[in-house]
Amino acid sequence: MPIFDQDGQFKGYRGTGIDITHEREIRELADSANNLVKTAIDGLNETFSLWGPDDRLILYNNRFAEFNSPIMDHVEPGMTFTKFARTALENDLYEEAKGNETTWFRNRLRMHKNPIGQFEQKRANGVWLLINEQRLSDGSTITISVDITQRKQAEFDRLESEARFQDFARSSAERFWEMDKDLRFTWYLDMNPAKIEEAEEDFIGKTRWERAKVDPDSDPVWSKHKADLLKHLPFRNFDYVIVNAEGAETWWRISGVPIFDESGAFSGYRGVGADVTAIKETERERDRAIQKAAEANAAKSVFLAYMSHELRTPLNAIIGFSEVMTHQTFGEIGHPRYAEYAGDITASAQHLLSLIDEVLDISKIEAQKLDIRETVVEVSNVLEISTSMLAPQVESKHLLVETKDTLKHVRLRVDERMLRQVIINPLANAIKFTRDNGFIRISTALTEDGCIVITVADNGIGIPEGDIERVLVPFERVQTGDTNAYEGTGLGLPLSKRFVELHDGTLSLGSTLDQGTTVTVAFPAERTIRPEQTAAAD
Repeated sequence: MPIFDQDGQFKGYRGTGIDITHEREIRELADSANNLVKTAIDGLNETFSLWGPDDRLILYNNRFAEFNSPIMDHVEPGMTFTKFARTALENDLYEEAKGNETTWFRNRLRMHKNPIGQFEQKRANGVWLLINEQRLSDGSTITISVDITQRKQAEFDRLESEARFQDFARSSAERFWEMDKDLRFTWYLDMNPAKIEEAEEDFIGKTRWERAKVDPDSDPVWSKHKADLLKHLPFRNFDYVIVNAEGAETWWRISGVPIFDESGAFSGYRGVGADVTAIKETERERDRAIQKAAEANAAKSVFLAYMSHELRTPLNAIIGFSEVMTHQTFGEIGHPRYAEYAGDITASAQHLLSLIDEVLDISKIEAQKLDIRETVVEVSNVLEISTSMLAPQVESKHLLVETKDTLKHVRLRVDERMLRQVIINPLANAIKFTRDNGFIRISTALTEDGCIVITVADNGIGIPEGDIERVLVPFERVQTGDTNAYEGTGLGLPLSKRFVELHDGTLSLGSTLDQGTTVTVAFPAERTIRPEQTAAAD
């Protein structure tokens, strides 16, 4: 320390000294040991980093610097692991973190603070690392990473090979094929070479539409197929034709799946194909047969419609003249038998006219020429008119008819004539097939969702369970001991069903032999007009 005299003048220094030879030797030994450790760590083929108890970087080796070279300008001893991980994340070092950065960052910090053993991590440069972190007794953490890229590539190659043959094995085929990311064929294998006429130059390097010699942008079918391929969608049973130089056609049916590399990038397609030329020819023959049947059915419908119109004119005349004779409009006929015969003529003609009307309606439906003339009607009024028309038949058989109508003032947008037939036909059947003194119930309802439902139920002879579907087919009649005695064409219920379906409704049939039959008709809610809607419109 400095010394001064009494006048304050500096005179010199005085102090003490110790021998530090031993301490210097210890420090040199420590430095030498540190250098040896650093040299050993740098010689490792794995990345090595040591993080202190406060999670700050203490030491790292050259492999660590090599693997983290994009961010080493920001890495220095003393930085926290949190800052290191964030810096690496911000510089896109981790491919698996893309699009999921927040979750990835949180999980990485959790694993670092609570090491759970080895885990794999993929870098953006394609390098795969096997990372092992260990916590030391003083709270420090050692992180060692091993490059396992080659091992992972071998694993991917094996999985790809397995997937390739699994894809092929999923379907039996005559041809296996692959195409690249540009949708050009790179490989094919014919399982039946004897049938194949194409040379390799006609296949490899070409797109499927080039082989088929079509413009995919002008053909709707090919345009959709190309669009699906560009979207990398799997596809099944795409049919296309190849025409050779002689004009012969070969039809192929193909299926394919997109393939992707380990990074998820699209790399092409692989799939299978089969020669379906024989199947196509069979389908053509079938289509020709169906077309001929449709034309014959249309001709039949046109003929029936024409004949029905032709027969109606003389029948109306017969009915008119027989009614004049029955009522003796111009005076007494004479013998009462003549009046009786005239009544029979009228009844028979009216029956024949009703049959012709039914045939005419079914013909129009099949020919798709039946027009719906919609009006807004009150269901209760149509129901009352329809039931009154059949009152004489009800009385003649002494049937008890119960009507439960809950649709007062509820209206329906419908063809009124068709609605009458929809009600009359099931009711006429119920009367016909219910024995004397039997029971019939007619009910209506408005469902919660606004549908109008009409039900006709009886306790008549019923229908065998296996024949219920046949009853709804035109001209089909179920033959039993009881039904053989009843006349009819079998068109009543089928017509009602068609009429209801023309109004987007449904007709269902339930029946039990010897217990009765229930017919349920439902019209959609959009055709219902409630009383409050009518009032609002007014």
